[in-house]
Amino acid sequence: MRYIEPDKFDIDLVLEGRLRSCPFCGDRLAAIINRVNEETTIYRSLISCSKCGGQVGCNDRDFDEARKVAIERWNNRAAL
Repeated sequence: MRYIEPDKFDIDLVLEGRLRSCPFCGDRLAAIINRVNEETTIYRSLISCSKCGGQVGCNDRDFDEARKVAIERWNNRAAL
């Protein structure tokens, strides 16, 4: 069994503006967590609500595309 390094990640705190309120609880504070698995070069952008923990994400081989699609998915949902 070979050792695989843990994913590298960074967290961007996003306030009102780019993201709409949480589609699950309506809170306005969320974080975008960007991860990359160096072994597979797959990027994961995950948006997570700071209040309820609701999450929406996207995996892609292109970092910018993963982030863009995750934001679109978070913002493109039925109104509360």
